[in-house]
Amino acid sequence: LGLKRSQSIRLTAWNDVVLSATVHREKKVVELYKERSLYYFYPKNKYRVLCIYIAEHWSFQTLVISIIVLNCFMMFITPAYRDLSDDPVIVLPAFVSIVIDYVSTVVFTVEFIVTVISLGLINTRHAYLKSGWNVLDTFVLAFSWFDILATATGIDGDNLGAAKVFRLFRALRPLRLMKRNEGM
Repeated sequence: LGLKRSQSIRLTAWNDVVLSATVHREKKVVELYKERSLYYFYPKNKYRVLCIYIAEHWSFQTLVISIIVLNCFMMFITPAYRDLSDDPVIVLPAFVSIVIDYVSTVVFTVEFIVTVISLGLINTRHAYLKSGWNVLDTFVLAFSWFDILATATGIDGDNLGAAKVFRLFRALRPLRLMKRNEGM
């Protein structure tokens, strides 16, 4: 009885995901998620169903877009490099900008993982890396992690240009908004 109930709950959750995504999008959700992702997650795998639900939910999409807009605002009010001598007036302390950068990188990483589990990385028909925007997102995310690791390990010295190059890739984060607008 417990096994049948568990299967029934999973099937109901899968049907809810398909129904809600079909109502909100014009794409056929069954086509998007019918293949195994990462050679492991079948379409009705409970973790994949959860990831699909999270990826398709309006509040998760709103959170990601809000973080992107916050990053745009932060890039506007903070200097590109921390060691500029003619810094503009900075409204926020430096640690606030660092915390916002870390939190946004973590949110983007969660979005990446959820989307990859939902769609697959490479070998499915609608795989994550088959979109040029998603490839760009992956590079920006990787460089964000390189910047965080360089800062955390102390390689963030004045004479090291690589850390500055990693920070420059944060300027590409607003392009994530273009990916979300099909008309752009």
